[in-house]
Amino acid sequence: MRSQWKRLLWAALLSGTCLLATFTWYYLTKTNSHSNENEKPLAFVGKTHEEIQRRPATRLLWQEVSTGEALFNGEAIRTSNKGEVRIQFADSSRYLDLEPDSLIVIQQNKGEIALDLMEGSLFVAAAKDGTESAGTALVLNSASGKVDLSKASASLSKSNGNQVDVQVLEGSASIKDKNGTDKILSSGSAGALGANGLQFNKADLQILSPCPGK
Repeated sequence: MRSQWKRLLWAALLSGTCLLATFTWYYLTKTNSHSNENEKPLAFVGKTHEEIQRRPATRLLWQEVSTGEALFNGEAIRTSNKGEVRIQFADSSRYLDLEPDSLIVIQQNKGEIALDLMEGSLFVAAAKDGTESAGTALVLNSASGKVDLSKASASLSKSNGNQVDVQVLEGSASIKDKNGTDKILSSGSAGALGANGLQFNKADLQILSPCPGK
């Protein structure tokens, strides 16, 4: 009986040590994820609804997101089946709204902010106050090409596969497929970027109300 209690005690001690080590590692890496003072945030978390999670580029674990937190290069953000989040870009008044069941990665590369929409839907609002700078273009990258959203308010979605559907609500967006074919989508136009290249169609319906972003 005594030997059995010893085994149980050792098992409990080892389990507690492993649990403590896991929590210690988690919080230490959380604290040091962006300790570099020279790294500037790309965006900030605006209003949130339900569960929103982030995963820094240097981490494997997801963590919950709170309003006002800074987002850095290479971070992934995902929403639950009822979650929504507004991401405010640091360089201007533009923002994006990430819809439920969505996942994006935000990166900065060669003077532009690049979005990688892994799944789900989002809305991007163009800057309204003239703060847009030429050195910080906003683009969406996919396996089939690239969408320049620097001058557009647009709705984008991605379902199964690599096709990205784009509908421009205000301004204009430039779409380039992997073969180098360019198209301009103006206000009220829609297109799809997928394995078969670029498909361009005039939207059958025009949204009169509510205004984009509402």
